[in-house]
Amino acid sequence: MKMNYRQQHKKGGKERFVIATIFLILFIIYITHFVFPALLPNVAHSFSRYVWIGSQYVEDVASFSTFRNKKDLIEENKELKDRLNEAYARLVSQDVILEEVRELRDVLELRPFPGFLSATVLSRPPRTPYDILIIDIGRSKDIFKNDLVLAGEFIALGKIEEVFNRTSSVSLFSTPGIKTEVFFEGIDGTFIAEGRGGGALRALIPQDIDITSSSDVSTLSSSRNYLIGKVAEVVTSETSPFQSVYIKTPVDIFNLRRVFVTDGDNIYE
Repeated sequence: MKMNYRQQHKKGGKERFVIATIFLILFIIYITHFVFPALLPNVAHSFSRYVWIGSQYVEDVASFSTFRNKKDLIEENKELKDRLNEAYARLVSQDVILEEVRELRDVLELRPFPGFLSATVLSRPPRTPYDILIIDIGRSKDIFKNDLVLAGEFIALGKIEEVFNRTSSVSLFSTPGIKTEVFFEGIDGTFIAEGRGGGALRALIPQDIDITSSSDVSTLSSSRNYLIGKVAEVVTSETSPFQSVYIKTPVDIFNLRRVFVTDGDNIYE
């Protein structure tokens, strides 16, 4: 009997809850449609508006964050480029300094003795014809025609040919047509060697004189002997009493960068 009463009471409670819920829904519909017909649209509109504002805020924050990231990347990229340029400039400066140190060292090591002037070679064969050099000192440094031009303490290259205010031209011993009085290592007497171009000279020597290949060939100036080349080849002929002795300049004239100039005594014929 008690069980039936509890089941009926529980069933009746559910029915009352359902009826109350239906009544509440109908009441809300009545209020929103007849008493306050604009309430629901306004609520929906307000809710939608706040949702839209929230979404716009999120997008703005995201856009601002992206903009800042791009700006930061651009600034970092610029900073890295500036550092790279600075590093490159320092590297170039170091290379220039090292090159200047090497040149100064070469000058100090090769400079024959006080009184010789160091000169930079501005132009050389094959840019200039006929074994001609152009150097960066001239009349302003008391340079004169026939001054001796050296590659080192005991290596003579040629003579000053033309002098200008700040530059001069140099005719090497190997310049075609230039004749120089020379003597050969281990041979008595002097001979005439004539320039052939390309850093070469030729001397005609009697066939009965034994000339050794690679022997030194020198010239005399101011009571000093200067090396002007080495014997490169000896050519004989059955029909001539002379042998052709070809002499090669001891330095590479195509890569000369620096020479020295002094008063030459006119050692040419």
